[in-house]
Amino acid sequence: MKRLFLFVLIVFALPLLLSPFTSLILTNSLRDHSYREIIMHVVALKETKGLKSNTEITKRLFLFTSKNTLLNPGDLLPYEEKALGYLINGLVYCDYAADILATLCAHKGMPSRYCMLKDKDGVSPHTATEVFLNGKWRFFDAAEICYYTLQSGELATLEDLSGNPDLILGHRRMRKIKEASADEYKGKSDWYRRMFPVLQEPQRSKSKMRRITPFDRIGFFYYSVFKAGFLRIYQDAYLSIKTRGMDTEEKIYYLARNYQLVHRTDESVKAYNDLIRLYPQGQYADKTILFLAFIYMDQKGDYLKAIDVLQSLVHRPKLIYEKYALYYIGKCYQALNRNQEAKEYFDQSGLFVKLDPSLAN
Repeated sequence: MKRLFLFVLIVFALPLLLSPFTSLILTNSLRDHSYREIIMHVVALKETKGLKSNTEITKRLFLFTSKNTLLNPGDLLPYEEKALGYLINGLVYCDYAADILATLCAHKGMPSRYCMLKDKDGVSPHTATEVFLNGKWRFFDAAEICYYTLQSGELATLEDLSGNPDLILGHRRMRKIKEASADEYKGKSDWYRRMFPVLQEPQRSKSKMRRITPFDRIGFFYYSVFKAGFLRIYQDAYLSIKTRGMDTEEKIYYLARNYQLVHRTDESVKAYNDLIRLYPQGQYADKTILFLAFIYMDQKGDYLKAIDVLQSLVHRPKLIYEKYALYYIGKCYQALNRNQEAKEYFDQSGLFVKLDPSLAN
């Protein structure tokens, strides 16, 4: 009887204990859910390594989200996805960026949610993220690369901003916009005034913390113990299934971006270079160059190589990608303390005021 009981226990417990791998042979939805949760968990851990304060962790994830999500450069149709899918695609609307940040914060143990703001007619012009820090829901706008600080030094909540819209209109980035263009400042101010003061209750998601299940936590445990060994085996097994039926160009991009997000740097660089070599004018060509440059900047610290990669985007047909390239060439020169060259590229790009993280607060 004891042997039978032990056998039954093993039969039922083993699939649970091996749930990340068990999910690979289950339905598409369960397999994709498990992969999404594990990969977003790994991304959150890697991007915040060494940070202890929840506030500093949130700010780091906020900047990661802002950099790795390109706000609709060109035509972008709405599509049904989850936060990881938005990150893999790389092209987003504000609500996608807000969902990515909320999901990453949840994986660091902080309740978080996206917040769709509404104007007086009930229309939502914009979506941001609220993260529960120090007893309050603090407001982060990854799409506009802004968060707000009160005179007390505390991070502002939506209620703070509603009660004092000058916190927004007098924000550091807004002051820079005003210096650069009175017309642009007026347009942006009018847009904010549609939402602040808050006249209708925003539409909010449930706290992302509620979406992390015990099954997901088993995958997190495996990663905490076996690190890259587990991740490599699990990710390669999942991707071999997920990319079946994809055409070659889509498959290479999908592999490259997934590898990049979890810092499988060499595999990602190889895949991106294969994509550039095989499909120099393909559908992923422009963002492939940009994301490859990000690897050299953020994972390898090779700014000269990043500049070399980005130069191939200059004078490309899609102007918005050229502007991104010019801006990030400027960031590379800035990191190399070649400030005059950095300024020249920032000026050419016209994106410094829009993108620079130094203006986030």
